[in-house]
Amino acid sequence: MGVSQSKVCRLESSADANLVYGDVAAYAKALGLNVTLFYDDIEAEPEIRAQIYAEHIADMLEKLRKVLPKGIGYEDAIAHFSGNVLLPLIRNGRSR
Repeated sequence: MGVSQSKVCRLESSADANLVYGDVAAYAKALGLNVTLFYDDIEAEPEIRAQIYAEHIADMLEKLRKVLPKGIGYEDAIAHFSGNVLLPLIRNGRSR
């Protein structure tokens, strides 16, 4: 990670008041993991928040699709959910 052992100890014990995203990302990378950042504008209108959530779910479903073995039957369900639920939410903030 390129940081001191004490920094890693503070990160692992959640005792680092100055923790930044870069530290978390570097720690995850050192463990062979990725970090996904999700934002939420709690002051946004409900329709906008629904769009934000739908975009995040669509991204997660795409990642899921990539790691699932081919031909196990989830492809159609993911495509159906994405097209019939997520896409309308992303386009106009509400489902059909």
